[in-house]
Amino acid sequence: EKAADKEKKDKEKAEEKEKKEKEKKKREEDKAEAKRKKDEEKAEGKKAKSSGPAWPKSRWKAITLALVGMLLCIALGSIGIASYWLDVVSAAMRSFDESVKLHCEALR
Repeated sequence: EKAADKEKKDKEKAEEKEKKEKEKKKREEDKAEAKRKKDEEKAEGKKAKSSGPAWPKSRWKAITLALVGMLLCIALGSIGIASYWLDVVSAAMRSFDESVKLHCEALR
């Protein structure tokens, strides 16, 4: 009886050990599969990213670039407007000078 009980316990231990090893192998295979899938997804993501435009990774970088671009446009527009008005003023001054000269000649 003792020998049969011992044999039965040994069988149960061996079965449990075998079961644990199978579970461990399965977990390792699942981990390897998950890692492989993750690597494939990363590779696909890199391919998709490389085909598109290179956008900044951070939202703040994008906002900063937009603001700098907007300020640059405003500055260039202001320079253009100032240049126009300077031309207008210089033309007005030239015509004023000419009219003064004509008036002075008429007075003589």
